[in-house]
Amino acid sequence: MAEKKTVKILGLPHFSVNHPVTITVLYIAVVVLSLVSFSRMTLDMFPDVSLPTMSVITSYEGAGAEEIEEKITKKVESQLAIVRNLKEISSVSREGASYVNLEFEWGVDLDNAANDVRDRLGFLKKQLPEDADDPVVMRIDMKDIPILFLGVNAEESYARLYNLLDTDVSNMLKRVPGVGNIIVRGGLARQLNVDVDRQRLEAHGLTLLDVKRAIQANNVMSPAGNLRMGRTDFLLRVPGEYSSPEELASSVIGVYRGKAVKILDVAEVRDAHPMETEKVMVNGRRGAMLMIQKRSEANIIDVVDNVRAMLPEIKKQLPKDITFTIIMDTSGDVRRVLGNLSETMWIAMIL
Repeated sequence: MAEKKTVKILGLPHFSVNHPVTITVLYIAVVVLSLVSFSRMTLDMFPDVSLPTMSVITSYEGAGAEEIEEKITKKVESQLAIVRNLKEISSVSREGASYVNLEFEWGVDLDNAANDVRDRLGFLKKQLPEDADDPVVMRIDMKDIPILFLGVNAEESYARLYNLLDTDVSNMLKRVPGVGNIIVRGGLARQLNVDVDRQRLEAHGLTLLDVKRAIQANNVMSPAGNLRMGRTDFLLRVPGEYSSPEELASSVIGVYRGKAVKILDVAEVRDAHPMETEKVMVNGRRGAMLMIQKRSEANIIDVVDNVRAMLPEIKKQLPKDITFTIIMDTSGDVRRVLGNLSETMWIAMIL
């Protein structure tokens, strides 16, 4: 009879017992790689998912909802209805603005879809009202949700609070690594009002259209070439935007009987604010709000910590009556999840 041979299969437990040094080195390597990967892992509130939707927004100041629908919304819908891979289209017409929402099939390349939408809108520009703004295509991305909401209070400086936040504070915050965009809500924006005296205007043989054209022609920043010094090339620009009522009032709008007619000859120019359409209250007092968005690749915890560290330096450069309050910090949930994950990881390593 043939002799039967028994083959013994050695498993991982047997190998581990007989090679303790090898297993220890492998275990340490796995732990080290895990710690390195964990430290470099991008942290965010939401997953990197782009919803297959986008919106086309067209502003038309002074127009009613019915006029917006007839002159803008229906024309935009008819142009975009033939865009490839479009699943559903809906719209909302409101006073002063048209909103057309597009929903695409899942898996569609949104970059190509956005290009298709812009191409179709390009054929539409000449059909829109002359005073209407160009349509703006906006994609909905979860990463565009602000990560930090700051409330700002001011007393004596409230009149110029919006301009301080929109320029000085926003520029300082944008220098923080990882900060993307700053949105300012509330406060009073600055506006130069031109109150035209119709009788004086007609007496000089001019119209409101002449005043409008003069303001548009003079309120521009013009390029002036470049200046080369050694290996450095400086771009030159001629500042032409109005910064004070006096500059606006001195603009020439025409000639009457051989004499230049300025805006101050036919109108009164004053520093004012646009009509307040929203009011932000912080701690029961009037104020404003800063909404901070991060860049898509940035770490939410690092960005929030850097912004918090920057606030004392920013406050030193502002009037003393301006104070900051953290309304919402979305990094708190990420920190809690990260803490639970770290605790679970250490328990697993010990066991």
